[in-house]
Parts: sequence; C-alpha cells; structure tokens
Amino acid sequence: MLKKTISLILSFVIVFSFFSVTTVTANAEMILDSGQCGDNVYYTLYADGKLVISGTGDIEDGSVLDDYVYDINHVEIENGVTSIGEHAFYGYKNLVSITIPGSVKSIDDWAFTNCTSLTSLTIFVGVTSIGDFAFARCESLTSIEIPDSVTSIGESAF
Repeated sequence: MLKKTISLILSFVIVFSFFSVTTVTANAEMILDSGQCGDNVYYTLYADGKLVISGTGDIEDGSVLDDYVYDINHVEIENGVTSIGEHAFYGYKNLVSITIPGSVKSIDDWAFTNCTSLTSLTIFVGVTSIGDFAFARCESLTSIEIPDSVTSIGESAF
C-alpha cells in the first residue's frame, strides 16, 4: 500500500512539473528580445511585433533595436520615459502605430524618420517639443493631432 501511494504521489509531481515547465517555456517564447535603451529605460520586444519601452528617463540616441527594424509594427512607450533620442526608431519600415505618453517631453531630431508604414500616431498632452525631421518621410501618416502642450516643432518635422 505504501509503495502504491508513493508511486501515485510521484506520478502527480512529475505530471505537474511538466505542465509548469511547459507554461514557463511557452511564455518565454513570446518575448523575442529585451534589454536597456537608456540609463533607466528598458525595452521588451514581443513575437507579435509589439515593442514596449518602460522605465524612467530618456531613450538614448541611436536605434533601439537595429536587428529587428523589420519586425516591429507597434511601439508603446510607457509613462516614466521623458524623451525619445535622435534616430531612436529611424527606418522602422513596418512600424504602423506609436503611442507616446504625456511623461515624454521631447521627441528628438530624426526619431521616427523613414517609418514609411506609420499610420497611427498618438501623442498625449505633456510633449512640449518635436525635433527636426522627427517624422519626416512617414508617407502613410495622413492625420495627426498635436496637443496644445507642444510649443516647438522643428524644421520638416512631418
């Protein structure tokens, strides 16, 4: 009887361990890449093409993810990020939509230039400046609402 009980318990442990490992592995596969793109700013790229930027502070100058330029279709920047660096998303050809929260105060020069598929841009109240050529060559972007908080728009920003 004791052997049968121990055998049954071990069987349950093995089965539940398998499901736990499988669940963790499946969730981990949903993330393609993650890392840092500023002193306290981090990115997470999901398999569906969504790039989430989180943390506090500035997104550094230069491309966030050169290796995935064609994989990213949506950028969501979370509250806490204060600026978007020069060339941060330059040339993201399949980027369709961007959400920029009110915590972002500036969108630097060339930040989203040449994002030729960009159709949806949401800028929340709080952004005060949009740099030179920030959204230049975004031919698919046909309509945009700029909040009253924006006091400076650079040369050829759109």
